[in-house]
Amino acid sequence: MSAAAAVTPTFPSTYRGSIWRKWDLHVHTPESVFNNQFSHSANGPDWEAYLSAIEALTDVAVLGFTDYFSIDGYKRLREFRQHGRMSNISLLLPNIELRLDLLIPTASEEEAGKVKKVNAHVIFSDEVDPQDIEDKFLRELHFSGLGDPQTTSEPCALSRHQLQQLGARLKAQQPTFTGSDYQVVC
Repeated sequence: MSAAAAVTPTFPSTYRGSIWRKWDLHVHTPESVFNNQFSHSANGPDWEAYLSAIEALTDVAVLGFTDYFSIDGYKRLREFRQHGRMSNISLLLPNIELRLDLLIPTASEEEAGKVKKVNAHVIFSDEVDPQDIEDKFLRELHFSGLGDPQTTSEPCALSRHQLQQLGARLKAQQPTFTGSDYQVVC
């Protein structure tokens, strides 16, 4: 027996140490209401192209699926997962992106004197029921909906219904606004 073999300890397989995995916690879905550059057809988002791109990933273990102010895309992806899709991803997490009205100055020299809005992300465990996220988190958040500067702002719950009501009001007040009541385009 060689000297190297004599001093090499053997360990149970449970002693294998750290395992590094790649996570991407900011992956927008085709349901995103801002800057949505995903393919769409007359029937809505091209989910097949999106799912194929996700299923082509070979080195990512966890994805945080992101939408602005909702988890609509995450809920849809959970349905696809229940039908056998995205088996290459170990864990799907809901990520809600919130655009805040907080402005901060930029630090780069090229953008000196400019300000940017702060976005906040809230990532939930996959063990939290999506209905609880909507009922106990999103609907408890409130924003001020202001369209016409001659009217007072109205506190609104962050729900799809309230956002659609605000969108309909904005479109009625601003004839150049288009799109659905949920996704008003200026």
